[in-house]
Amino acid sequence: MKRILSILIVLLLCLSAFVGCDDEKHISMNDEDIHTEYAGVYLTLTSVDDSSEHKKLKAVWHNETNKEYTFGEDFYIEILENDEWKSVMTEDMIVASIAHVLPAKATQEKTYSTEYFDLSKEGTYRVRCEFSPGDGKRYNTWVSFEITDKTAEKTTYSGEMVIEAINLSSTEATTESQLILDLLNNGEWINDLCKCRCDYQITINGKELNYSSENGAFNNNTDELYLILSDDDKVAVNEYLEKLFEHIDPSEE
Repeated sequence: MKRILSILIVLLLCLSAFVGCDDEKHISMNDEDIHTEYAGVYLTLTSVDDSSEHKKLKAVWHNETNKEYTFGEDFYIEILENDEWKSVMTEDMIVASIAHVLPAKATQEKTYSTEYFDLSKEGTYRVRCEFSPGDGKRYNTWVSFEITDKTAEKTTYSGEMVIEAINLSSTEATTESQLILDLLNNGEWINDLCKCRCDYQITINGKELNYSSENGAFNNNTDELYLILSDDDKVAVNEYLEKLFEHIDPSEE
């Protein structure tokens, strides 16, 4: 089934506009700045969850070797100052003594909370983790990110939603489309693009958005912003989009 959905917003009162900014700091991830002390095993950051009091860094462990490795629950967040990495931990973390197995030729998702770290300064940070091949030796892998005061400009999405690709009238789409509009308007947009696989393409007010049903993430490719939905909102949006695809004209596939 074709996974591209084109949505046109017919404005009722106005075109898209930009609204004011807040004072929160934001995290920008760096794909190129990935390091490891053992070739083939490394960490990447995929997105940032801002839905709770403390930001959560969503990461993926990669093992491109033919051996399995283990890593624990402990991790470190450090800031680069005067060409040196310095810890920004505010208090000791209590971590469980758990060894996670990272199989050969596999990936594994992991979330790291910033609760015990001070990210109030602007600058370059890194998440550093240790892993072991089981021979008693330990190696480091780390990935960097930026903390800035540059806030995301939020686009105002308003209007009546018409699903042209499936010949669904605006009247039929009103309730669910308003849900999406509300989420886009009330969510916190971050200055970056979520590095995730998107399976829906949407156009609103001339802005191109991609949506990942797996991560509940909207990417505004026009302005390079992203928005992460809560789990409940992701379920609601996914159910709506799946329902729409039941009505697709076979000639569109």
